[in-house]
Amino acid sequence: MVLRTARVRKTLDRLAYASLILDICIAIITVLTFFDIGNPQPLLIPINYLLTIVVVLSIIMFVVLILLRSEERQATKTIEVSHPPS
Repeated sequence: MVLRTARVRKTLDRLAYASLILDICIAIITVLTFFDIGNPQPLLIPINYLLTIVVVLSIIMFVVLILLRSEERQATKTIEVSHPPS
């Protein structure tokens, strides 16, 4: 169970880095728009889709992490009840 939790956290870390990279891309596009350099619209569309995917995956992984923590707590309580401290 701990291994699954670690994998979920690792995936959440990766999603956080992906989100950061996409945020940097949006900031660069915003600067380009501010200085009226080219048409950034073709760049914004795929970045917005990717950012939406990252957000949805982050929400799913967060729910999975909460479920795994709940499962761990139940397993700990079961162990404590079946093996009380001496």
